Amino acid sequence: MFWLCLILVNFASFLPFYLLNSRQQPNPIGFVYERRLRHRHIKDLLFSKLEFSDPFRVNVEFTLVLLLSLSLALPTLLIEWLVSGILLVSWVYSIYLSIMLFVFSRTPAFFSDYSLIKTGFVVFKGRATLLTLSVFVVVLALSSVAMSITQWLISLYQENIVINLLMVSCILFISLGDWKKQKICRFDWRNTKYKDLHWRNCFSTLLHAYRNYLFCQKYKPILLMSEQDFENKNTFKPLCLSKKPNFVFLCIESYGARIYKDPKLAVHLESVFEAYKEKLIESNFHISSHFSTAPIYSGGSWLSYCSFMYGTKIENTCLYETMFEASGNFSVYESLFHILHRNGYQNVLSSPMGGVDDKDINWDSIERCFQSDHIVNWEKLNFQGNTLPFFGLKKRYCAPDQYVINHAYEEAKNKTDGPFSVFYCTMNSHIPWISPLHVEEEWKTLNQREHKVAITTDNLSSNHDKYIASIKYQLECVLDFAIRTKDDNLVLVVFGDHQPPLISIPRMGLETPIHIISKHKGFVEYFHQHGFKKGINLRGHGQKKDHTPIKHEGFMSLFVNACSANFTDEKHEFQIYPNGMALVENEPSVQQIDPQEIKNSNGN
Repeated sequence: MFWLCLILVNFASFLPFYLLNSRQQPNPIGFVYERRLRHRHIKDLLFSKLEFSDPFRVNVEFTLVLLLSLSLALPTLLIEWLVSGILLVSWVYSIYLSIMLFVFSRTPAFFSDYSLIKTGFVVFKGRATLLTLSVFVVVLALSSVAMSITQWLISLYQENIVINLLMVSCILFISLGDWKKQKICRFDWRNTKYKDLHWRNCFSTLLHAYRNYLFCQKYKPILLMSEQDFENKNTFKPLCLSKKPNFVFLCIESYGARIYKDPKLAVHLESVFEAYKEKLIESNFHISSHFSTAPIYSGGSWLSYCSFMYGTKIENTCLYETMFEASGNFSVYESLFHILHRNGYQNVLSSPMGGVDDKDINWDSIERCFQSDHIVNWEKLNFQGNTLPFFGLKKRYCAPDQYVINHAYEEAKNKTDGPFSVFYCTMNSHIPWISPLHVEEEWKTLNQREHKVAITTDNLSSNHDKYIASIKYQLECVLDFAIRTKDDNLVLVVFGDHQPPLISIPRMGLETPIHIISKHKGFVEYFHQHGFKKGINLRGHGQKKDHTPIKHEGFMSLFVNACSANFTDEKHEFQIYPNGMALVENEPSVQQIDPQEIKNSNGN
């Protein structure tokens, strides 16, 4: 009875893995028939990767300490507190790991996740007390359950030291691997990548947490780099623009490739493209579109657009803060913002969110990142119309994106002398997709309190329907803005930051759409040489086997070459970096979960 209950407790320890991530592997015992299990394949079962939703594992520290404590006949009170404490910690860590895999589809990194939590507290500041109290209550409840389970196991135990030590030896062998005959154990912990540890049959909280800590420490080489080290990475210094179009960069929140690659979703966008097709032709706009692999699956949008604008892969907040806050020398590394600034551009950043105190936002870091000459925050937006909840929170609010995009452009045109760039990441397409349904004929009417706006929550209930409606609205905003500006000198770059959470799943990949829209035909057609297709509709694009999306971090070098070919007197053909610029050798990254590994989790 004791052993059966011990197995059940181990199983329960990994239920968060299964319950949160079962969308990827709904059958936790799939390995039985997928591997056609036979007696000679037992070692493959013990030493190969599991689906990360598989709850049939061993909680190493809890099981070992319990068995050894009982074998050594330690005082019952000591066993209860020691074992229940270990069980509680393993549960909390398991929940943490499961959430990171489910929400962000990436390996946890303590420092990065701590920064993400801090950002979350800025957004959810009004509910911080409630969230903290809720966490405390949950931990208290788990502590009580852990103590009760430990006491229950102790009461069932019947002394058998030989069996105990045999089980301890087996767990250690499977956990640590065969030190001498690695051909037998193909999953030796010493040679296992950090991201693969949560696929282990015997999961060690202590080992995973230790490797988590070491993983975060690997960013320190960036702090040791001098200004000259970063200067040497600036390969686009010769770019000197003689023709200077106005650049508008729009990052559409949650605009993932899923909406084009799923025929059931893609069909809903056809009406938008048809409505603007003739208008775009009449306005002499040219459009080139493709898919781009984002550095993140979801969450932390700023990491995605920083990778896009800086030409280097930034996929966690720890790396972001190392570059923009901790490193005093990184500021000399050139992004697209730096290049435009050096060519006489005024950079305008639109970042208006209501309900957030300015002192809670690190504007110094933001200005270092965006090289902004003007920031349109909530106060400068001066929006008097009906707002929409941001993230579904009443105390965090935003204006319709149509108004913000047009207002930022007008602000840049009226308050800058010479060429300008505008950057804005949309807000209305954030989960839970509380978005206007249609653009207005005159965007300035949105600034009137009496003007009512139809939104997704009026008559849509499912997340899928609200998501589709919000993306349709975003595309309408983009195309309507391009046409109404009547700016012959406009270059509009539109891209998605990541896949939509809860709508997409990791095996659908990290790709997001990207569109280049301009009346400069040569500039737009330059991108056709690199896999871009003509037009804005990406339905059916990328289904061929030889399809290769670009990467967010690879866009900058393409953009610079397109500018050099079309907007300069002295043409320079710069090197293209499809994988972006590596800031340091063997640069660490928070590893994304490879969809192929999820799909085919056998072996190493």
